Amino acid sequence: MKRFKAAIPYIIAVLTCLFVSFPAASNSIVLDEAYSVGLVRGSVSGIIRGAAEDVHPPLYYLMLKVSEFFGGESLLKYRLVTALGTYLNVLLLGAVLIRRRWGCRVSVLYSLWFGMTYGTLEKSTFLRMYTWGAFFVTASALFLFFYYEKNRKRDILVGSIMTLAAMYTHYYAVISVFLMWVILLLLTLIKKRKQTGIVLTGGALVTVGYLPWLNILLSQSRRVAESYWMTDFNWDEWRLVPAALMESSDEAFNGTGMVLYSFLILLLFLALIKRRWDALTCVVIFGGTMLAGALFSLFVTPVWATRYMYVDWGLMALFAAITAGEVTSAFSDISQGLLVLVLAIVGGISAGTMMMDETMSSTADEWVAFLADNVDESACMIVDDPSEHDVVFRFYLPDANFIFTEELLRQDTEEGLRTFLSESAGHQIWYVIDYRQQKIGTEKMQACLEELGYTVEAAGSFTIEHKSLEVFKVEVTEHEG
Repeated sequence: MKRFKAAIPYIIAVLTCLFVSFPAASNSIVLDEAYSVGLVRGSVSGIIRGAAEDVHPPLYYLMLKVSEFFGGESLLKYRLVTALGTYLNVLLLGAVLIRRRWGCRVSVLYSLWFGMTYGTLEKSTFLRMYTWGAFFVTASALFLFFYYEKNRKRDILVGSIMTLAAMYTHYYAVISVFLMWVILLLLTLIKKRKQTGIVLTGGALVTVGYLPWLNILLSQSRRVAESYWMTDFNWDEWRLVPAALMESSDEAFNGTGMVLYSFLILLLFLALIKRRWDALTCVVIFGGTMLAGALFSLFVTPVWATRYMYVDWGLMALFAAITAGEVTSAFSDISQGLLVLVLAIVGGISAGTMMMDETMSSTADEWVAFLADNVDESACMIVDDPSEHDVVFRFYLPDANFIFTEELLRQDTEEGLRTFLSESAGHQIWYVIDYRQQKIGTEKMQACLEELGYTVEAAGSFTIEHKSLEVFKVEVTEHEG
């Protein structure tokens, strides 16, 4: 029986990892994901240059690049690389490190709270850096905490490495780990002055390690408002961040997010009453990162997006697990069992939400099969879609020649279209409409093509995430005789 109880954190962690893995087989992809893949298709130096032009650091993209050495490009493999950040968070941090320090009860609650909420299920599928940011930030917090408690040099060394990794993964992680080091330094100066030199040395190593990227960070922060989609800061959105990270609704403060957010507030009061400084420190870092993002957005330039705060989600899960673990231990195993049941229900709701999402409900599999069976790799694709979305189509057909209807029919002339058709002689020609991003429309394009001696034949309809596609085959009109 003792062995079974000791194995429970590992069993829960493995089940959580399996849970977050089921959407990985989806062939549906969105703009940001296609951008990630497009960046990884370049060289290592190209990835670094591309990341410098983007709004995120390069480490995640380099991880995807490394995975190319094991079987080439694969959407499933990239999704598993993304999910690996969650696997390590739950298995290594939750089932091993957190269990050793806070016990099996907290370990189980951490894995379930972190893994069963919709935010983790979504981020573990989405080809971006959030899962790895959450892993590195949580690992940094744990190892710095272990150093403060036990004064082991290896802990601050590993904490420094995790800190640098976090800083090269996401900029909100930079804020979080900075706060961690400030808190560690202050506590050391107050209570353990003999350790101050080692803490300063660790901080200096982190600073030196980040200097090569620091100027790029400053440059990106100056131009982000002019070059990217960032919206003006909204306090209503800001105050509902914890709820939004726990469900998929645009109206964050409802459903499971509402229930769990209310529970977090209750746990905060309990942590204050019981003076659980370890749990409260997690809240301070999470809240401090939120506040810093808000202030920067208000007084410098808008850099706020709710999903960016996911890099701190492990800290909130640890806060909830420590506090709830202490509360349930004061009663019985039944109380913990009820909380586990509630989190399992949350996982069921999250899975149901994901199944209804276009990530899973689209016909992307049929789209991929259609391309494989009918479309040549070097085909010419006329796309009626805003030009920034070409990276989505290029993901599925990396070697095709893409051109947009606006370029072909600019100023209502046919010269662009005539030249394109002449240059495309000998190649397949396809016309693809995304009805959600439609610009020109089928009637105008079809009329122009028919006037130039081409027929347009419908070949199929497909949906991928955020896109509803109609595909037409364009061929030279066959004349009798």
